[in-house]
Amino acid sequence: MNSIRVIERQHEIDMIEGEAKHKAELERIKSESQYNTSELKEKLERLDIIVKNQEARNNELLEERKKLDDDLNNIFIFVDDLRETVLRVNNAYNRSMKEDDVVRKNMILSPIYEIIKESKFKDIEKYLEKVGVLENSLKRLRDSERKTFSMD
Repeated sequence: MNSIRVIERQHEIDMIEGEAKHKAELERIKSESQYNTSELKEKLERLDIIVKNQEARNNELLEERKKLDDDLNNIFIFVDDLRETVLRVNNAYNRSMKEDDVVRKNMILSPIYEIIKESKFKDIEKYLEKVGVLENSLKRLRDSERKTFSMD
């Protein structure tokens, strides 16, 4: 009978120790899980910040691209207006041209023709640098146009 009690007592001790080990293991897993969860939350928060910053940057780039597209469209409009002006001035010169005027006309129109030839916008920076030349030539053309039309 004592041996049965010893066995039962040993069984109870084994059960208590097993339960204690099981609880300790559960606590360890729970602790690791909480650590991993908090670590994952921090990573998620950092990623969320990165995503928000990237979205803001993308929006800035879209705005910048829109402005550049508008600028490019304005350049296209400017070139079209310039072509029309060149044709109009060229026609006016052709109607009332003297030989001296041919040299003057070519001097005025040559930078404009050069820029119009390059108007495929292959190298936009180079093209934009020449816009200043265009503006000066356009001003000279308008002055010449006024003089030509006032002579008529």
